[in-house]
Amino acid sequence: MKSPCCVCQKPSSSLLCAGCSSPVCKTCAQFLDDQSFHFAPDKLSELLGADQSEAVFCSPCFDQKISPSLSEYEANLDRAKNVFVFFKTQSKETRLIKRREDIVKIAECNDYDEAILRLAFQAALIDCNALVDVSLDSKKVKLSGYTTTQWFGEARPARVEERQLSHDRVILKNPN
Repeated sequence: MKSPCCVCQKPSSSLLCAGCSSPVCKTCAQFLDDQSFHFAPDKLSELLGADQSEAVFCSPCFDQKISPSLSEYEANLDRAKNVFVFFKTQSKETRLIKRREDIVKIAECNDYDEAILRLAFQAALIDCNALVDVSLDSKKVKLSGYTTTQWFGEARPARVEERQLSHDRVILKNPN
């Protein structure tokens, strides 16, 4: 006989909670996979422990252990989407920005936009709102029959005030 679910008390519980090891049914279970913390895989391994690619939690354990970390991750991801990005070719615009933080790097990213977002996510983690001196490069990788592009690069996170930003970038690119 199967033990009852710790949430709804139905006798058809076939899964075990990764937090408290209590039986939980499939309808009450909260699933956490490896894509939940896509830009912070170390946070996922910290929450799940050993090499678990997918974890099942009961509602109380998910609310206590996973939900705060997940909401913090999503807040950092939202901040990363609003990070100002200045490439190395835009040195005139960034000459007044102080470069105090250490350089952040990414390696082997499959998409150009994702590479920039990964750099911006690392900047958002240390409360910076800009990336200066962004340098992205690509290399072609052959994978058993087709060719793909891998992106890698580096940038320096910075804190930028509104007065340091040029409001009309078109004028700076074409002064005539």
